[in-house]
Amino acid sequence: MKKSHKKICIVGQGPLFDVDKFTENLSEVDVIISTWKGEQHKAGVGHNNDRAQNILPNGKKRTILFNDPPPNAGKRNVNLQTLSTLKGVEYALQNGYDFVFKCRNDVRILDYKKLHDSLDFTKFNFLAWTNHGPGYLIDYYFGGPTALFKSFLESCLDAPDNIRCPEIHYTERFKEFSLKNKIDNVNYFLKDAIKYEIFSGGRHNQNGTSSIFKDIIALDNSNTRTGRFNVKNNNQGKQVLISHRGNLNGKNKNRENSPQYIREALDRGFEVEIDVWYKNKQWYLGHDEPNYLISLDFLKNPKLWCHAKNKDALYEMLEENIHCFWHEEDECVLTSKGIMWAHPKVIPPDNSIAVLPEVSTPSNYWAKKRQIKRCYGVCSDYIENYL
Repeated sequence: MKKSHKKICIVGQGPLFDVDKFTENLSEVDVIISTWKGEQHKAGVGHNNDRAQNILPNGKKRTILFNDPPPNAGKRNVNLQTLSTLKGVEYALQNGYDFVFKCRNDVRILDYKKLHDSLDFTKFNFLAWTNHGPGYLIDYYFGGPTALFKSFLESCLDAPDNIRCPEIHYTERFKEFSLKNKIDNVNYFLKDAIKYEIFSGGRHNQNGTSSIFKDIIALDNSNTRTGRFNVKNNNQGKQVLISHRGNLNGKNKNRENSPQYIREALDRGFEVEIDVWYKNKQWYLGHDEPNYLISLDFLKNPKLWCHAKNKDALYEMLEENIHCFWHEEDECVLTSKGIMWAHPKVIPPDNSIAVLPEVSTPSNYWAKKRQIKRCYGVCSDYIENYL
C-alpha cells in the first residue's frame, strides 16, 4: 500500500456536535468541518458568518464552513449530505490539499496515525462493501485524491427521488464514475479500523465501533476480494475490445447499429457487436426491429460480432460462415467461432467476452470488474475506457 507525504485534510460533514471533541485526536492534520447555515450558534459565531477558522495550539487549522442548503434536501437528506461534503472538498482543493478523508461530524477519529497508515493515497478508499440488502459501498468514512473526489461528488448531485438510500445512490454513481475514469482499484480499510479501533461514536453506537460493522464484510487487503483487482487475464494475446453497436463512450440511441456508426468504430480499431436481421431475403441492422438495409458483404468483415435477432438471420449467417451468435436470457452462449459470450447480468467466466460490465447490480459490480481481467475480451458502450 502506497503512503504519502502529500498535503492531507479531514473533512467532517453534517450538523455540528462537539467540535472540540471531533478534533481532539487530530493534532497532525488540518480539519475542515462542512455544515450548513443555521448551525453558526453551535460554533459560537454570528448567524451571518459563512466561515469560522481557528489556528489550534498545535498550529493546525480548523475551518468550519456554513453552506447554503440545496433547494431539495433529497430522500434521507442525500442532496444535503452530498452538497455539504462537496463544499468541504472544494475548499480543500482551493487551499492546496492533495487528499481528503471524509467522515461524519458525529464520529470521532481515535487514532489518526493508524488511520493514515491504513489508507492508500493514490486511490479511492472506502471502509468496506456490505452485503446488507442489495449490497453497497459504506460511505460513513471514505477518501481520495482531492480533485478526483470533487468530480465524483459532482456526479452525485441532484439524486432522484426514487433512490432506495444514499449509500446505494453513491454506489451506483461510483460504478459509472469509475468506468468513465478508468478506476479499477480501490482500497478497503475496515480490517484496520476494527483492529486498531480507529473510530468511535456515530448514531450507530455512541460508545464504540462494534455495531457500526454489523453485516459488513471485513475484507483482507491481501485477498483479491478487496477490489484491488490484481488477477491476471488468461488470454495470451491482447484483450479483444468490442464496441457495443458502435458506441464508444456511452449510448447513442440515434446512431447505434447504423452502418456509418459501425464503420467509424471499426476505423478507430475496435471490433463491433451488431444486431442483425434477415427478412424477405434482405439483411438489416437494428436492435428492436430491422432499421438499416445492408449488404451481405458488410457482414463478412472479420471484426464484426453478429448477434442474430431472428432465427432466419442465424441460419443464413451460419451458411455464409459469418461470425455470429444467438442469445436471449442464457447466461452464456458460444459464438460460431466457439467463443463464450456472457450475458450482462452474470459475472463472466474466464476467457469469455465480458458484456456491458457497466450493467450490473451493486452486489456483483466489483466481482465483475475483477473478473474482466481474466476475460478474452470486453464488449461495452464505453469501450474507449478500456484502451
